[in-house]
Amino acid sequence: MANASLLSHDRPDTYFCNAFSSLQDELPELNLPTPTNCLSPAVLAVRPLLSSLKEAVESSYGTNICFASIVLDDVPFGLYQSTAAAALRSIGLVPVEIHPEHRALSATSFYVRSQLPLMARLPKLLRDEEPLTVLAVNYEPSSFNTALFQVEDDLVGPVRSTITSPTVIPNANGFTQLSALQSRLRHLIASPPYDDLWNSASPLHIDKLVLFGESTRDLSLHSLLLSVLGANLTEEAYVDDSPFTAARAVAERAIEVMHDPYFQMKDRGWWPFACQCRSGLYLTSWWDPFEMGRYELRFAVEDWVRSWGWPW
Repeated sequence: MANASLLSHDRPDTYFCNAFSSLQDELPELNLPTPTNCLSPAVLAVRPLLSSLKEAVESSYGTNICFASIVLDDVPFGLYQSTAAAALRSIGLVPVEIHPEHRALSATSFYVRSQLPLMARLPKLLRDEEPLTVLAVNYEPSSFNTALFQVEDDLVGPVRSTITSPTVIPNANGFTQLSALQSRLRHLIASPPYDDLWNSASPLHIDKLVLFGESTRDLSLHSLLLSVLGANLTEEAYVDDSPFTAARAVAERAIEVMHDPYFQMKDRGWWPFACQCRSGLYLTSWWDPFEMGRYELRFAVEDWVRSWGWPW
């Protein structure tokens, strides 16, 4: 993905590609995959990887899969997200957007939301108290990321200005990566994002530390956190070194989205052409389009009532 982001994201400007793009816009129900010669260089670079993953999953299940959701911390420009989504469509998968503002949430946000019930119990907020501030640190062998969240009861809100793409250090030795993380943490504490935080105290007050990633139990990381954040936060941190936690949280949210009738009307496609008709994973019947039409009519009436009120 990192290499693909350096390539062009523009599809070929040819008559055929432009006409086919217009057809996709006019008939989204068909879920027509983009021809290979109309894909951008960035998408072509990612496509083989996703295609092999799709084949492996279908081989494991013994049937077609039709939908996929992307787990990427890619916030500033959305290049990774858009490239991966286009590559998914090119191999016949429909990307499931797990939130209307998914680029502002990121996989880290979904990780923290999913793990909140499993963490050591957070202090109960008193009346008129400000939300608790949670610092999340994702530490991998060649990258790291940090983010702040504010927690009020069971609600988790990201401090958006702190949600960024991971800092990738290719072929990094431990010292270089730890030094970069130390600088990030010291800057975050000394200069908190006042515009996005309820608590504008300086230095930043952190109520809970969350560590996740393959290298979160690294002793050098532990020493760094002790020196920057202190013993209390470090020793009482919630630690999870499973690489699948964020993906599992995103998958659970994607399933919720797919159960919504609006999603089914928009992304199932016409039943003779729909991927689900060739798959044993999705409940599909010949009368489903009529059932979806009934939902669409009901929602149209409800929207009219909300806009104009009852006619009597």
